[in-house]
Amino acid sequence: MNEKIELLMEETGCERGEAELALEMCGYDVEEAARQIPRLLRDICALKAKFVLPASNQHGLAVVALNLKSRKVLRARAVLSYDPAVCAIGLEEDWFAFEKHLYGCRL
Repeated sequence: MNEKIELLMEETGCERGEAELALEMCGYDVEEAARQIPRLLRDICALKAKFVLPASNQHGLAVVALNLKSRKVLRARAVLSYDPAVCAIGLEEDWFAFEKHLYGCRL
C-alpha cells in the first residue's frame, strides 16, 4: 500500500494525504488515481504548449506542472524534433495524456 502512495506522490507531486484520498476514491488503482488527481487537486496547474520553428523545420511539445499553493514547479518536460508527428496530440487532451505522448516522443 505504501508503495502505491509513494508512486502516486512521485508521479503527481501531491502530498501524502492527497495521494491516500485519491487512491481510496479510485479503489486503490494507481493509474485511475493519477487520472483523477487533477480534479481532486485544484491547486495543481498544467501548462501545455506545442510549437514549430519553421526556419529549422523543428516541432516541439512542452508541459509544466505547477503547484499554485506552494508556488513550486513540480515538473517541466519538453521535446524538440524534426518529426512533425510530435505535434499530433491536441492541446485539449488532459495533461496526463499530453505528458505521456511527450514521453513517447522522447524515446
